[in-house]
Amino acid sequence: MIALGSNDPGYSASKIFPCILARKPLLAVFHRDSPVHGLMQAVGLAGYGFAPEGTNESLVELIATQWFAGVQRLQPAELVSDAVRPFTAASMTESMVKCFNQAVHHA
Repeated sequence: MIALGSNDPGYSASKIFPCILARKPLLAVFHRDSPVHGLMQAVGLAGYGFAPEGTNESLVELIATQWFAGVQRLQPAELVSDAVRPFTAASMTESMVKCFNQAVHHA
């Protein structure tokens, strides 16, 4: 899978969680300060996150040597389940239900 970001350091793709939860190798190109890099590390994603620095040619060379020439990208991702759990549909639904219950009890 490929996920492309922008040169905005605060940008985080809205569909990054489905990409991560798919457990497929993920080529992610985001600004070096994007929260996507930290998320990928937190969940133990087996893939690469590149931080665009310097010229486009250096980024292309980095991707070519570390992603396309590498064999790790062919392995399924092993996710750290505790780090992924807060982003699952079940966990997010549970959070919303708690919020609604609190609102009902305070009304």
